[in-house]
Amino acid sequence: MQPVPFARLSTHKTLLAAAGWLIWLFLASACAPAPAVKAQEAAPLETSQPTHTLTTAPSPTLPTATTTAAVTSLPPDPPVSSANTVTAVLNANCRGGPSTAFDVLGSLWIGDSAALLGRTADGQWLLVLPQESENSCWVLAELVKLDGDMSVEQASIAAAPPTPTPLPSAADASPDQYAEILFHLINRTRAEKGLRQLTLNPVLSAAAQAHSHDMAVNDYFSHTGSDGSDPTSRLVNQGYQFTYNGENLFAGGDPYLAMSMWMDSTVHRENMLYPLFSEFGIGIASNPNSTYGIYYTIEFGQP
Repeated sequence: MQPVPFARLSTHKTLLAAAGWLIWLFLASACAPAPAVKAQEAAPLETSQPTHTLTTAPSPTLPTATTTAAVTSLPPDPPVSSANTVTAVLNANCRGGPSTAFDVLGSLWIGDSAALLGRTADGQWLLVLPQESENSCWVLAELVKLDGDMSVEQASIAAAPPTPTPLPSAADASPDQYAEILFHLINRTRAEKGLRQLTLNPVLSAAAQAHSHDMAVNDYFSHTGSDGSDPTSRLVNQGYQFTYNGENLFAGGDPYLAMSMWMDSTVHRENMLYPLFSEFGIGIASNPNSTYGIYYTIEFGQP
């Protein structure tokens, strides 16, 4: 069986299926009352990934991999005031980092406006979000003018994209390294798009680990938990207060295959690259007697 990515989007658990893709879209609101759910056992992310043996279950033929995503119905980015915007006075390249060594991601043409998000410590480069763009980028300060009263000095200092962390290959990586590999792969991809890095949140990781554990032990693959929970209710049940959230799932392969399949799916890719997400959690659990053997859950959030 070939790898079968499928995405799930839902609004109030409406299920749409097409050519093996399961799409589930829902609106996540921190203020909405959470449905009553049974608490999941959450293993700490820092420990080695648990393996659960189900002696009563036969060992099925293992499919290669599968993946699915649940995302919030994300509102458009809030408008910014004129005091927080810049306008290009000359055509400017918009780069992935504050240096000409970074790739050009786009352009600001004369007269184009962008939201001002930050600056380098010396004020020579500005981090901006162009209008009608989901990806932030860096422009030379001398090529734009600041609108309103904000000065470059008042803009918060933004960190440059980090130097990529060396990672083991898929062949050399051990399962206890999978969570760390995913952490770096997701943030590396966001850095390449000029997006802020996500921090690891232990509450989101606990929710992610609980769902992966549930799927592995009960041998299923779905955004709906064995107790009827969904991505939003699981976060509320863990005590996480949020404005937006999203969930990616993957089963049956290593982290590199997970990233490849997620990036090939519009829904999964949008989750990983959504500009307003600021933190995430990773949970991985294994069961050699389950259909896929290993199960991944990524919970994205914005408080």
